[in-house]
Amino acid sequence: MKIRVACSQIDCVLGDKEANFKKMEESVKTIKSDDPTVELIVFPELALNGYECPELFEDMAEVCPGGAYIRKIGRIAQIWDVHIAFGFIEREDREYSMQLYNTALLLDNKGAIIGTYRKSHLVEGFEADNFTKGGQYPVFDTRWGKVGMAICWDAAFPETVKLLALKGAELILVLAAWEKPHAFDWDLTLAARAFDNVACIAACNRAGTDRTLSYLGKSKLVAPGGRVLKECGDEECTIIGTLNLDEVKKMRRGYYDLIRNASFYEVI
Repeated sequence: MKIRVACSQIDCVLGDKEANFKKMEESVKTIKSDDPTVELIVFPELALNGYECPELFEDMAEVCPGGAYIRKIGRIAQIWDVHIAFGFIEREDREYSMQLYNTALLLDNKGAIIGTYRKSHLVEGFEADNFTKGGQYPVFDTRWGKVGMAICWDAAFPETVKLLALKGAELILVLAAWEKPHAFDWDLTLAARAFDNVACIAACNRAGTDRTLSYLGKSKLVAPGGRVLKECGDEECTIIGTLNLDEVKKMRRGYYDLIRNASFYEVI
C-alpha cells in the first residue's frame, strides 16, 4: 500500500512540554488542513522535551501508557484522524528503582498506542548518563504494512535497521536530533539503510539550537533504493510525500530475498 507521510521538522522549546505540545498541535492542524490525505505525521527525537536539558529529564518524564501529554497528543491524533510518531522521555517505575528511556511512540488515528521503541545506542555524555539502553527492536503491524522505528544514532548502526527489516519492516521511522556539522553522515546513513534493506524511510530531524548544540535539519523521505524523494533545509519545515510499501515488497521479491545468502553469514 501507499502511505502519505509528513515529517514535521520543528525547533523544540528546551524543557517546556506545554510549549512543545502546542507547537506539535499547531503543526498537525496545519498539515491536515493543507493536505487532508496525510495519514502519518512524524516528529523528531524528544520532540516533547527538547534535548540538551539533562537536569530536567526526570521531572519531564512520562509513564507510558497513561502520561498526561501522551493522552493529549492522542486526542490530537483522534481529532485530526492521523497517526503520529514522536519522541519523549519515558519513565518506568520498578520496585526499588526508576529508569528513564529515550523513547519513540507511535499512535494510531484514534489516539491508541500502536507501540514504542526505546533508543538502544545512546550517545556518550549526558544521554548515556541519564537514559537506560533499550534492548528490543519491535516491528508493528499497521494498515499500510509493517513499521519499525529507530532513534537518531541507532540508524548509524547497520544492524539496527537490518534487524527491523529481517522482521519484515517495510517502513522505518527515524526520529532524530542529529547535530551540525554532520550532514554527510546523516545523508549517507539514511541512503545506506534504505538501500541495504530495501526499505522506505521517513526521517524527521530537529531544527534550531539548544544550549550548545545546533541541529542539522534535513528531514527526508527516502525510497527503498536510497533515492531521496523529499528533503528539508535546516530551518523549521514540513515535507509531505507518498511512500510505496508495495514497491518494497516487489523489490525484495525481485532480488533482495533471492540473492541474500544468509547460510554463509556465520559471524552474524
